[in-house]
Amino acid sequence: MDEGKLCAVALNSLPYMHPATYHALVARFGSARAVFKTGRDQLSTVREALPAMVDVIKTCDPVKLAEAEMALAQKLEAKIFFLGDYDYPASLADIHAAPPVLYIKGEWRKEDRLSFAIVGTRRPTAYGRHMAQKIAEGLAKAGICVVSGFAMGVDVAAHKGALRAGGRTVAVLGCGLNINYPADHYSLKNKIAQNGAVMSQFGLTAAPGKTTFPIRNRVVAGLTLGTIVVEAPMSSGALITASAALDSGKEVFAVPGPVNAKNSVGANRLIQRGHARLFMEVEDLFDSLPDFARGWVKERQMGLDLVAQKAIMELTDDENVVVKILENGEVHIDEVAGLCGLPLGKVSAILLSLEIKGVVKQSAGKMFMRS
Repeated sequence: MDEGKLCAVALNSLPYMHPATYHALVARFGSARAVFKTGRDQLSTVREALPAMVDVIKTCDPVKLAEAEMALAQKLEAKIFFLGDYDYPASLADIHAAPPVLYIKGEWRKEDRLSFAIVGTRRPTAYGRHMAQKIAEGLAKAGICVVSGFAMGVDVAAHKGALRAGGRTVAVLGCGLNINYPADHYSLKNKIAQNGAVMSQFGLTAAPGKTTFPIRNRVVAGLTLGTIVVEAPMSSGALITASAALDSGKEVFAVPGPVNAKNSVGANRLIQRGHARLFMEVEDLFDSLPDFARGWVKERQMGLDLVAQKAIMELTDDENVVVKILENGEVHIDEVAGLCGLPLGKVSAILLSLEIKGVVKQSAGKMFMRS
């Protein structure tokens, strides 16, 4: 790697470095390499460069810092991409203050440009968690990549839903790739990397903080064709993602919730003010897809419909009875048994058979619903 790119890695990974500050410095002095060679007084004339940032730049050995970053990236099996590279996500290159450097564990594919973001609160209700998973599964089955921010709650539910459907998902972190945050989702992060990508624009050891998450949210919006807000109070960072999507001229959808529910105020307001389209099912967003994506989704959906129809045709009479009971939403196994008049043990066996066939799915508390 040449010295210019080494300096770009170093400048990007410095503490306090915001992408807008990076671009302001490079625009003023010509390159990341030139920034490190510029005197303290000249650096201080750049409005975005606060005194603490100037101090860090002038006390840094950029080549040594960058080489340490590259060694750690190799250990993590992560790739480094630079703004302007051929493999850099094209959708990100056009946003304001695009990430100058991206670290990616896994693989960002060209077809991942056909992606939607699913975002929401870190503390969703059971309804919000269920909807995030259901929407992600629907997108994945249609061949659409699911992008989210790997935060607790709606984000994690979306990633899990995409993986459960066998689809691709991308997690955009609000910290460095070497930071295990959230702490109890290390195995999920690895699974996402195996079935999509985990990416960050921050240095590999950068800790999460109040400024990193809004920056992360802009990347989530920038990567995708549109954003779906599931549950979001008015203070939710999900609304930052929605705002960034709107600023880029992208479609925003929102899942409605009860008018007296705090978690749904943000999503409901987006719909009320005309900033978001009401989302009820995955098909609602198909007409917002660009021309290149519509044919792919339609072909994929037709294939899935044929598989589903075949599964339904192969059901037994008792299985069909149980399926009809589950048409209108979640039902507890005891209620299913009562409604169909069959012994609980037999109903349990029927539900297991339907799960294996992919016709129904089980959620917490022995609740069942149609897939």
